[in-house]
Amino acid sequence: MDTRVLRNHLLVLLAYAVVTFLIFHADDAEGAAMGILLVMMVLVGAHTLGLLLAALVHFIAKRPRPGRSHLLAALLVLVVGFGLCWGGAGLAGA
Repeated sequence: MDTRVLRNHLLVLLAYAVVTFLIFHADDAEGAAMGILLVMMVLVGAHTLGLLLAALVHFIAKRPRPGRSHLLAALLVLVVGFGLCWGGAGLAGA
């Protein structure tokens, strides 16, 4: 299993989570928590969908090893992204 795929995608997830939080936290608006939830939901969903499509392409091309790496990355980006989404909203609401 190639852990570079997982590492790179988790770092990308961290990067856009921090940028999203900083953008909405700078506003200090009442809707900052909802904004973080919505933006992170779209970003994590698009990221996961892209990873699933990459895994599908690898499986069709008869390369199961990178396909499994992308499936694992998709699962972890979805789980960790869900937590970051709610955690960022909780921090913004505090």
